[in-house]
Amino acid sequence: MRPRALLLALLWGVHSARGSPSVYLVDDIFGNFLLVKGATLSETTFNISADSLCTCRTQCNALADCTAASLIDDVCRLSSSGLKVSTFTEHENATLMLWNTTQDGSFWLAGDGRLYLTVSGMLIAGDASATCSGFPGFRLGSFSSLESMAVLKEFFDRDGSMVSVDLSPRNVWGDGVPYNQANSLFNRVIASGYNFGIVNGDLTHGYRGTRVRLLCQADLANAEVP
Repeated sequence: MRPRALLLALLWGVHSARGSPSVYLVDDIFGNFLLVKGATLSETTFNISADSLCTCRTQCNALADCTAASLIDDVCRLSSSGLKVSTFTEHENATLMLWNTTQDGSFWLAGDGRLYLTVSGMLIAGDASATCSGFPGFRLGSFSSLESMAVLKEFFDRDGSMVSVDLSPRNVWGDGVPYNQANSLFNRVIASGYNFGIVNGDLTHGYRGTRVRLLCQADLANAEVP
């Protein structure tokens, strides 16, 4: 058995149905891809039979424009839809694979050891959290360390558009770390309400209808976060 096939087999075998989906980053000859244990495609281009995760992956590689695949028992679901229109659901016996080949989004491993995912274009701030949660294993970004804040600053600097972040009006990041207890690269503009984002070096309040860029975040099951 080839090393990559062995890795897929091991990941398939160690999955636990308890808790939220687990996100892995797999190095593959056809390109890195996300492997999410406990999630599946809700809508597919078509379904085929597959006896293993490796076979399902190979079938996706053979399909033109295939960007995602999931396996439940012996059913391999394949999709050529982009990230914006794909829908996913949690399923205790499923495994989802996503390739970084879509035109409407991308993912990358950042210097803070976390995985980040973004989609092209803008959306309203009030939809940011729910949109990130729609990608299994991901959440709206919490930036409670200097390493993660550096990732946020680099992403903001790409075009200077407001980036939505998970900071509550009670000064608590989405991961539970109080803002005042974390070292910060940013000034915080005092404002009431939800939907904070970064603009020009400041963490500031944005109303629900504010147009923002989306930056989703996940902790890798096969990596340590600083």
